[in-house]
Amino acid sequence: MDLKKVCCLCAMLAVSPVFAKGGAAWQNDPVVAMLRDGGSLGKAQAIDPHPLFAADGDKNSIYPDTLRLDDKAKRIYTIVGEIKYGSKDTSGMRHKKASYARFLTVVHCGKYRFEEASAATTVTFDAKNRVLSVDGPYPREEYSQEALVESDELNRDLPLAKAVCALVDRKK
Repeated sequence: MDLKKVCCLCAMLAVSPVFAKGGAAWQNDPVVAMLRDGGSLGKAQAIDPHPLFAADGDKNSIYPDTLRLDDKAKRIYTIVGEIKYGSKDTSGMRHKKASYARFLTVVHCGKYRFEEASAATTVTFDAKNRVLSVDGPYPREEYSQEALVESDELNRDLPLAKAVCALVDRKK
């Protein structure tokens, strides 16, 4: 065995407990468990794709049964969404073998309407429904008044925020 193989083997052994611990952590996460179990989400409702990715042929949906009120005063909700990728292009941030992704995202439906995508937990799957990656959850942002106005102006008409806020308005 050459020195390079020995070094690689030592490195793998050194980090394997870290990966095992990280894997176990997300396997015990109730949000990740919910995202992995598509059968428990209810019926999907198709929504228009994000305009930046519409040409890729992606199919987007939300799961209305997963809508939850997160902050009553600010009218902030969480909901599960899904993207089935229409393109095999993985030049961006998407995992190479990704077929689709499910995510729990945060949507503001008060005076200011937008998706807080940076707070999402996302599970990416391959075509055989195997988990490829788990990303998030990331810390929620505290928006200044200026940031709320700007986020609303930029994102109010994007399909996901529009669909979720319409769903909230119908459930009133």
